[in-house]
Amino acid sequence: NGPGYWWQTYDWDSFSVIENAPPTVTNVLVRGSTWDSSFTSYLATMSTRNVEGYSIPVGSEAQLAALLWGNVDQIKVVFSEDVVVDQGDLELDGVNVAEYICDDFAYDPGSFTATWTLVGTIGTDRLILRLNADGGSPIQDAAGNRLDGEWTNPPSTTPPPSNYPSGNGTAGGDFIFKFNVLPGDANYDGAVNAIDAAIMAANWGYNGAAWTPGDFNGNCTVDAEDAKILAANWGRSLPMPPAAAPAPEATNPELGADQADAALFVGPLQVGSMPATRQPIQPVQRLGGMGMQQRTQLGAQQRAFALRSPEELRIETPPEYSTAALDAALAEEYGPAQVGNELTTAIFNRHAAWSSMVARRQSNRRDAGDLGRAELAIDLLMAGRRG
Repeated sequence: NGPGYWWQTYDWDSFSVIENAPPTVTNVLVRGSTWDSSFTSYLATMSTRNVEGYSIPVGSEAQLAALLWGNVDQIKVVFSEDVVVDQGDLELDGVNVAEYICDDFAYDPGSFTATWTLVGTIGTDRLILRLNADGGSPIQDAAGNRLDGEWTNPPSTTPPPSNYPSGNGTAGGDFIFKFNVLPGDANYDGAVNAIDAAIMAANWGYNGAAWTPGDFNGNCTVDAEDAKILAANWGRSLPMPPAAAPAPEATNPELGADQADAALFVGPLQVGSMPATRQPIQPVQRLGGMGMQQRTQLGAQQRAFALRSPEELRIETPPEYSTAALDAALAEEYGPAQVGNELTTAIFNRHAAWSSMVARRQSNRRDAGDLGRAELAIDLLMAGRRG
């Protein structure tokens, strides 16, 4: 075939494509099973995303604008490719209705669209749609790649609300999508009132090929049926968003009685299910090796405990023990160079002031007035060393 050229033949039937990209969500739509075909046709002319339904806008606060129709009973999700999905892969939860139940499901492998039909219509509610990407039966493609579903809902600004497709580029991660419904809310302000009635009245009697405000049932007319939906929802507004889950209660670690009796004390700590003989409390944090900021934080924690629970501070230390304890504590915690030089140690002075306050709050401290600031400073720290 000429100098420097040659033919190479290939058997294309022997080639195969390795699928690595996980499936994603590319569209979420709502629909009423009783919507008129004229209305769905009108929606399709408004956006290519409105395929047999209304595509909830994304990428901004518009995702949370309340849907105004009173007969929404279908959820449609479009995927980026053919997937294995079933009815149980969707969970739809609300504030006013804890969990919406599906009684029918269909999947179109040609358009990659799954449709869930609910038992009844969606009323006034804030909803969270979840698609399963994990667990025993996740949404996945033919190659076994699980749904890449991560999604950021408004009003987040950092990061900003997500746009399609979903995901972070890695297989796995449930798709969690928020939207709101408020039938009769013609002006999308989150409440059904006289303003919405005025909008409906302005379009009363309309009957055409396009949708118009005041049409709350998706049939391109404004009539008595729409008035019924408005009346049924009169005075309603979107419920408050669900409260954030409370932080789990802090649980103190448990020590055996022997460990507790040998510990240094600064705060209450349970020992198993029974109190120990020495009213065991949490072992003190070591000061050696701490920075000034950490030491200051520790001092603040100790002072807060003393103010909150003075009844727990029932340890008496006579002067002879405190004096010996002072030498040991300063040498061990602050270094030998600090012994006898306590007035120049800022952290020590803070402990001294705190201990003086503690002593004044202890009703059983008859000797408190006889102890110097140095002895009081390490009074509690050394309580466990006296045996």
